Amino acid sequence: PGDTRLKLQVTYLVNNVTFTSSYDVRVGIYPPEPTTCQLMYFAEVQNNSTEDWTNVKMAISTARPALGSVPP
Repeated sequence: PGDTRLKLQVTYLVNNVTFTSSYDVRVGIYPPEPTTCQLMYFAEVQNNSTEDWTNVKMAISTARPALGSVPP
């Protein structure tokens, strides 16, 4: 009975897409705090699917759904 506003977010997994992860760890390089640690994560994504990824938003996950977990 009346207008209803809602927000719909659709998430799905795509086949034929891979990524390679890299980590950069820097310890004690930010004086005057020689005990600091900075961890940076990088990913190179390769799209071998037939989908166009123009202006796509994505999340990278190191979860392993094939090993029995729930997809991220």
